[in-house]
Amino acid sequence: MRYFAIKIIVVTGGETKNMVKKKLKKAIIVFLAALILLPPGWGLPVVQAAEDATPESNIIFTETFENGQGAAVQSGGPSLKVVNDKVFDGNDDGHALYVSDRQNDYDAIDFPFETVGMEKDKTYVITVNGYVDADTESPDGAQAALKTNNTYADLNFADFEDGKPFQLQTEFTVDGSTDDTAFRIQSNEQGKSVSFYVGYVEVAELTTADPGEGEDTKNPGEEEEREGTVVLSQSFEDDDLGGWESLSWVDGGTAEISAEQSSDGSKSLLFKDRIIDEENNVSSPSLNLTTILEPGYIYDISLKVKISDGEDLIHIASKIDSPTIDNQYPWLTNGNIEVNDEEWTLLEAKNVNLPADTSEFIIWVESDAGGNENLPDLYIDEVIITQIGEIENTPGDEDEEPREPALEFETITFENGELNGFEPRGGNEELTVTDEANHTDGGSFALKVENREQDWNGPSLNIEQYIDRGAEYKISVWAQLISPGSAELNLSSQIGSNEFGPDYPPLATVNATAGEWVLLESTYRYSSVGDNYVTIYVQSSNPEATFYIDDISIVKTDSAPSEPQEIEDLTPLKDIYKDHFLIGNAVSSTSFEGLELELLTKHHNLVTAENVMKPESYYNNGEFTSTAADSFLQRAVDNGFKIHGHVLLWHSQSEDSLYRNPDGSYKGREEALANMHEHIENVMRSADAIAGDNIISWDVVNEALDGDWSNPEDWKSILRPASGWLQAIGDDYIYEAFLKARQVADELGRHDMILYYNDYNDHIQPKARTMYHMVKDINERYAREYPNDDRKLISGVGMQAHYTTDVNIDNVRESLERFISLGVEVGITELDVGAGGSELTEEQELQQAYFYAQLFQLYKEHSEHISRVTLWGLSDRHSWRSENSPLLFDQNLQAKLAYYALKDTEKFIEENAPEEVLPEESYALYGTPIIDGEIDDIWNDAVILNINKFQDAHNTATGQARVLWDEEHLYVLVEVNDSVLDDSASNAHEQDSVEVFIDEQNTKAASYGDGHGQYRVNYKNVQSFNPGPIGEGFESQTVVNGTNYLVEMKIPLNTVKGQHNHVIGFDVQINDAVDGARKGVAIWNDLTGMGWSDPSVFGVLNLVNSLAPVETKPEVNDEVATIDDEAVESVIRNGSLELDLKDSNTSSVKISLTKDQVSKLKKQNAEIVVEKQDIKLEIPSSLLTNGEEAAEINITKEEEFTLEEALSPIYDFTIVQNGDTISQFTTPITLTFEVDTSRINNPDNVKVVYFNEETKAWEVVGDGGKYKDGYITVQTDHFSMFTVLEFEDEEDLEELPTPIPEDPDTEIPDVEDPDVDDPDTETPDGDTGGDADGDTDGDTDGDTDGDNSQGDGTESNDDSTTDDESTTEDDDSSTEDDKKLPATATSTYNFLLVGLVMLVAGSAFLFFRRKRA
Repeated sequence: MRYFAIKIIVVTGGETKNMVKKKLKKAIIVFLAALILLPPGWGLPVVQAAEDATPESNIIFTETFENGQGAAVQSGGPSLKVVNDKVFDGNDDGHALYVSDRQNDYDAIDFPFETVGMEKDKTYVITVNGYVDADTESPDGAQAALKTNNTYADLNFADFEDGKPFQLQTEFTVDGSTDDTAFRIQSNEQGKSVSFYVGYVEVAELTTADPGEGEDTKNPGEEEEREGTVVLSQSFEDDDLGGWESLSWVDGGTAEISAEQSSDGSKSLLFKDRIIDEENNVSSPSLNLTTILEPGYIYDISLKVKISDGEDLIHIASKIDSPTIDNQYPWLTNGNIEVNDEEWTLLEAKNVNLPADTSEFIIWVESDAGGNENLPDLYIDEVIITQIGEIENTPGDEDEEPREPALEFETITFENGELNGFEPRGGNEELTVTDEANHTDGGSFALKVENREQDWNGPSLNIEQYIDRGAEYKISVWAQLISPGSAELNLSSQIGSNEFGPDYPPLATVNATAGEWVLLESTYRYSSVGDNYVTIYVQSSNPEATFYIDDISIVKTDSAPSEPQEIEDLTPLKDIYKDHFLIGNAVSSTSFEGLELELLTKHHNLVTAENVMKPESYYNNGEFTSTAADSFLQRAVDNGFKIHGHVLLWHSQSEDSLYRNPDGSYKGREEALANMHEHIENVMRSADAIAGDNIISWDVVNEALDGDWSNPEDWKSILRPASGWLQAIGDDYIYEAFLKARQVADELGRHDMILYYNDYNDHIQPKARTMYHMVKDINERYAREYPNDDRKLISGVGMQAHYTTDVNIDNVRESLERFISLGVEVGITELDVGAGGSELTEEQELQQAYFYAQLFQLYKEHSEHISRVTLWGLSDRHSWRSENSPLLFDQNLQAKLAYYALKDTEKFIEENAPEEVLPEESYALYGTPIIDGEIDDIWNDAVILNINKFQDAHNTATGQARVLWDEEHLYVLVEVNDSVLDDSASNAHEQDSVEVFIDEQNTKAASYGDGHGQYRVNYKNVQSFNPGPIGEGFESQTVVNGTNYLVEMKIPLNTVKGQHNHVIGFDVQINDAVDGARKGVAIWNDLTGMGWSDPSVFGVLNLVNSLAPVETKPEVNDEVATIDDEAVESVIRNGSLELDLKDSNTSSVKISLTKDQVSKLKKQNAEIVVEKQDIKLEIPSSLLTNGEEAAEINITKEEEFTLEEALSPIYDFTIVQNGDTISQFTTPITLTFEVDTSRINNPDNVKVVYFNEETKAWEVVGDGGKYKDGYITVQTDHFSMFTVLEFEDEEDLEELPTPIPEDPDTEIPDVEDPDVDDPDTETPDGDTGGDADGDTDGDTDGDTDGDNSQGDGTESNDDSTTDDESTTEDDDSSTEDDKKLPATATSTYNFLLVGLVMLVAGSAFLFFRRKRA
């Protein structure tokens, strides 16, 4: 940018006053003319210079894209392409960078400060010239934007206008205190899909010359510029309210973006419809800064205000919720400030202290209305908040107590014969140093762990003194299972004492086999040490497992913190779903610290205690204590969270003394009931005393159901037997628990408290139906006993939602809608979605994100019934299923693809729909075998199904299956190849066995119903069924041969009769067991492992009489062939219908297919085979693409046109359906020609050719085909005229005659004739051969083939015209664009013309004045 300082010097020496006046007038005229001749914008600085200084600029960088992308760096995911033909104002050379494929406002280009040469604290003028194509269709409000790359500071905006250039220009000072590293050329939110060009970028350093060297230019009393970090900058140019809303406790007022007023840019925040309530409170625009500003710091706050009419007194008020200050509602400005409708007024608040214990901070712009009922509208702009510094010695901000440096951990080998600090975690375990086993090289001892009673029992070691907070450690334990034969061993850590509210991060899990040493090892970063209590421990999911451990090692790694130094600046989940439901998280007390707290508060507005509010946490040696729960609740309240209480009663992690006697027997009903009531009251009252209104709901009973779901209405028979409350009180303990919880809530004044029943596997329909009936029955009982209370006793159903990506979303939908029908609230209480291992592949991460998107889309559809969606864990690092990476944030607290999927679920689902995976498909032949365990002859022709897909990484037992059918039964024979046979497990599916899954009507339903069944037979012929009643009439036999075995089954068909071409859903599975546990699963079709509950994952089995193709001879009359319906009915799935027309003497034939025949053939995915004397066609029925309309296949042998060179007749083929010719095929058709072998010289040169209608030439079909024994076969994706030729070079085809006769009246010009179609050759009228429509062939109708052109360049049509007429016609056909000036004819030339006229006029004026003188 150039600046001009112009001096006009008047010298009054020996000149007269008139002479000076004349010279001055002349100088002014010349100057004005010269000024007009200057290019537009010269002499007009972008930034107003100070009155006492001269602004100067020095261009330090330009980018024209002449040599490529240059300094531009991609931001986001757009496509960048350099073009050289995009001329527009400000880009005369045509070179530009095209930014396309944009989906986000930040899909753009960055220019790094370092590359450009921009330095800290220096000021620059940035200029960007860009353009938008005319056909772009930019949305309303779409704008180009100039921003910084990290703080996203708004620098400048310009409207996107289709077919017009835009310019971004601003003065910018590089702020070294921010983490900005570049300026970004992007768009606002409305323009995120607009593609644009950037043709020119310029950066000029702006300097200001001092008025006098050495002078102090600071004005008296002027405040020095304050350094700090801008943490919020709002100009409202992006049409985002930025969180501004009407103050919640005062009625009235609406906030919106307005283009009527602006302090800078083109828009501002408008707050209208203000009122004064009865208490004289004025509705005010407010901004909640709780999650934006960090407590413990000092801030400067400024904004500009203007009103729509008159004058007003305005101030900035605030709410600072901190126990360390007396006035929690201070004014931030120094009294009222007078504002008016003529100019913008700056409101400033300096040195605003935000104490470290601040839980809420809100500001609002408040009017001192003084009784004025006609309140003007408020405009707000240029909101800037700057963090100045940290508050020193702020009350409530005590530093964490410093810890001693960690000691070095010495590997524990037990060679000293001592426990070395290990203790029994549950108190009942026996820990013994023994020489029965050893892992240490050269050692003799290990620690033996026995007498475990619960899965969490095991050896525990306190390692707090060996841990530095924030450091990462590799923790290793060697373990050997003693019994049972196989079991899962786990290494975990506990962070925080039981009184603190501990966290239990899982570290490593191994499936162990007895007698083998396995390594439990993991790296973990201890970002928290709780209340200086950290342990590691080894446990097993099998409470009866015993094991040894040895060689325990803890080594500090050299890895720097892998977690981010700041939580990502993402749109908070709680904001995305604020209009739908709360976003919760299940956390421990350690989550209320550091980065974890930042992540928690950013995205969530509700918390659930992961462990510390479970029943056993409230007891110490049988005595009730709420210390740990109180600590958790206080932290939640202090950080502004709503709370869901979890859980009052649970069969696990419970206090046994409440329902068991010291001898292990169960207490009597009355005593246990009294204890239960007391426990519920103590928990609810103690929690209410701390959290009060923050608690919105409780899980009263958790996971009470377990068993066979075959009779959902009889839910009492399948209550979980492990529940001590069930055993001591009876099957009404659930009703009694809810009754007591309702009573306590009412006594506390919490009449709207939602009381939940919570359970897992909610997507399994039989269980969901059982939950439904239980809740329904209990609520109906309450309604009968308390008719005056219209509330539901169980007022909420909790869907835990522990899913994998294999879960059928339709099952989730069905369960959700079932629970909603109860008239209760639904909560998603423990959501996570397992997707693979601890590190997901791209495919697994996409599958997980897609599943999350489907879930949240479903939740949004039913959000009026859903109160909250709670994720079970803050990140994969915190998840109890960490080995499956199930959450939205990874081990380093970084957002995964699943988070981004939730920002716009509909769009993500649309753009990432998975490809359909077709199921395995096969056949079952008709036959009735004897069920005797023998492979009778009847099985010999049965199709073999290979059972060799594996549902996990263990490639274990495999086998083969065969299937037969008759009208009443399905028969299955399975041969299993195994290495060891085992049935020691108590669960039938964990024994060596075969399972068959059937969907009798192939419904592909998401859950089991009529006609669905799972049939299991182990190698000892022990049977089990799902659901149970389907076992009636089932027969089986097994035969064991070494470690291999055979299973033969007879399965009744209950809902259908077996018949030809009936289709069923089917799968067959082999369970491989070793040492009492299932080690692997082999299956024919389904890899999800969900077949036990989801029939949609089954393969497909076609019941057929025979696998042979159906042959028929159509009836031919008048060259039309018709097909017998019975033949079509007999075609099997994926089979073929063979039409024998070899006896037909007609040269041409039309094969007619009725609408019904087309429908049946397409349904069976059949192939239509047509065979004549010398030609055979194989046509997939799927090519009949016009629905199920009737069709005809036309086969015509050419007789009028012949080729002497042809080795076969010339055939023309067409397929017509519903009047439309189908000429292009997605699946190829196979043609087989009989060839005259007597004329063949070299079989390798025999090829099938077709006549190309477009090129008017013969061309080879594909690879020419495969010739063998007098026949040649080829595949084609189109129909035309075909024959067979022998030739060496394809150029030989050019000499062949064509079947299209030449038009004697049409002259085809020689393409080499320089007078034809040459755009550089003048036509007789002076034209260059091009028409007004852009053609170069002489046509005015847009043709490009030259058919209507003659050699002299004139048109050959019936309406011949003279040259003059032709010229006139061309002129008339010009478009509006042809009449416009070229792009170079810009306003600059208009200025030049006006300047020239003025210069001439001025010169003439001077000339005549001089002449007159």
